[in-house]
Amino acid sequence: MTPLGFFNQSITVYPKTAYNRYARVVVGAGVNKDCRFQRGTKVIMLPTGQTKIIEAILYAKADLDIHINDRVDYGSDKYQVFGLSEPVDGNGVVNHLKLTLTKWQETSI
Repeated sequence: MTPLGFFNQSITVYPKTAYNRYARVVVGAGVNKDCRFQRGTKVIMLPTGQTKIIEAILYAKADLDIHINDRVDYGSDKYQVFGLSEPVDGNGVVNHLKLTLTKWQETSI
C-alpha cells in the first residue's frame, strides 16, 4: 500500500495521438494528475547496444492512464515516457506505476 501523502506533486499528462507528416509526435489535451517526481540521471543500454539517458523517475497511482511516448510536463520541463512498470504487492495487486522519463524532443518519434 502506498502512503496517501506520497503523491503530492502535480504533473500534466499529454497522451500521444498520432505522428504528423514530419514524423513528430502529436499530443492531445493535457490532464493534471498527482504523482511523486524525482529528477536524476541514469544511463541505460538498449538491446541494440545504444545508450539512453533517463532524466527522471515518476511514481503515480495505478489508475493513471498513461502510455509509452506520452508527454509529461513537470513545471516548465517536458519529458517523454520511455518505460513503464507496474510493481505488484504480495497479493498480486498493482498499487502504483513506475515510469522512466527522457527529455522531450520536438523532433523525436
